[in-house]
Amino acid sequence: MSFTQTLGETLLNYRYSYSVARTRGMRRNLLTKKQLASVIDSRDLEGGLDILNSTAYGQVLADISTKGFVEMEQALNKDLIMALQKVHKFLPQKVNEIFYWYLVKYEAENLRTILRGVFAQLPKNEILKILLPINLNIKESAYEDLAGTSNIEEFVTQLEPTIFGSALTKSMPEYEKTGILLPIETALDRFVYENLLKKASEFNGIDVEFLKKVIGIEIDILNLKVLIRSKAESLTPEEISNFILPNGFILKKKRLVSLSKLEDVDAIVNDLEKSVYSKPLEEGIEKFKRTGELGAVERSLDLYYSNLAFKLQIDQPQGMGPIWRYIIDKTTEIRNLILILKLKMESFTPEEIKSLS
Repeated sequence: MSFTQTLGETLLNYRYSYSVARTRGMRRNLLTKKQLASVIDSRDLEGGLDILNSTAYGQVLADISTKGFVEMEQALNKDLIMALQKVHKFLPQKVNEIFYWYLVKYEAENLRTILRGVFAQLPKNEILKILLPINLNIKESAYEDLAGTSNIEEFVTQLEPTIFGSALTKSMPEYEKTGILLPIETALDRFVYENLLKKASEFNGIDVEFLKKVIGIEIDILNLKVLIRSKAESLTPEEISNFILPNGFILKKKRLVSLSKLEDVDAIVNDLEKSVYSKPLEEGIEKFKRTGELGAVERSLDLYYSNLAFKLQIDQPQGMGPIWRYIIDKTTEIRNLILILKLKMESFTPEEIKSLS
């Protein structure tokens, strides 16, 4: 190891010492594997909540009725956003600026939720109940107006003055051509990740390179989801290529375009046999064939990403590694709890829940 590398790591350790200490303190509030297993194995929803009440989530879920699943989901999502915003505040300056765009991703998720609700003609109040409590660029009143739009064109028009406006407006011709939401949803993802990488390119250092790697892996996974869903929608390779995001970590656009030309999902999985994404894709496709639910593939890819958390920490143990591990673990835990509680409410057995979560 050179003197320059040693000095760089020493400075990194110093710069992140406070942030890493704060993150380790927040990790203590995460559930243990035993606690999560106990929630799954509990007799019913009420039993699961009783177990959670003895953890850090007791305060989060206080006074919420077992009949109010939407309220539970809102409370857990609020806890996630509060945790991410807390991390944002104690990150070193340059990474703080990059992470701002990571938080914008959750605003984009809200817009996706409203988009799907408007497309499905859901009541305004039903859409608003499931939004994440984040208002970096879109005010709460604006969310209400968007949820009250009567069609996709009106939804996009209302967003024109915002940071998302230009990207969504450009996606409309493809939406009008295909009649599906994928062009608009992809435009949201592209806008967020392009700005994430653009902001990251303004800085240098091994911590920034770490972030670029993590962002690249997320883009890989998003592209695989788009590829699988597009094949299920019987889109042409030309149409699919319009929805592929650039700057993936392993899967570059040329490779993804090549995959889009294969006959079906099985052919894509076979072609990726030697890829790190092979196992999660195979497991997801197996569940999809068994249940008929395409979301099984997406959850399998998400699980792969969540399992990367520990390996990512090893890459940079005194810098962004432990911080990003916490972000992944916290996000995964909230998503799992929401799913588990929903399935509990619908009287799924522990065995059925384990097969789906």
